[in-house]
Amino acid sequence: MDSDKKKEQLKNNSDYYRYLMEEELDEIMEEAEVWGKRALIAGGAVLTAYLTYKLLKGKKDSDETELEADTDSAKVINVDKKVKKDDFSIWKALKYQAGIFALALAKEKINEFLEKNSDESDNPVAKENNEQ
Repeated sequence: MDSDKKKEQLKNNSDYYRYLMEEELDEIMEEAEVWGKRALIAGGAVLTAYLTYKLLKGKKDSDETELEADTDSAKVINVDKKVKKDDFSIWKALKYQAGIFALALAKEKINEFLEKNSDESDNPVAKENNEQ
């Protein structure tokens, strides 16, 4: 009889701790999901800003090369010529300013998103009210 009571008590304790562990695991998974989404959004914004920058920057003019071949002789001679254009142009300045604007806008949106989500996760009362 005494062993049956101990067995039942151990089983109840085991069930109780299993329940607590499952609850803790659920909370950890929810937090990981929230932070994972935030990381994906931030990474996507950074990638978008980078691609925008690369698109607006384009190729460097001084890195362009031309290859010429001498077809009259038996040998083919490749000649690299550096093409240097005017360093300043209005188009370059506009592209640069547009890139800076896009990066600043992306930064602002990321900060707004992170502040909004951190306020929601820090306020458990609002979280519980949203669930009801």
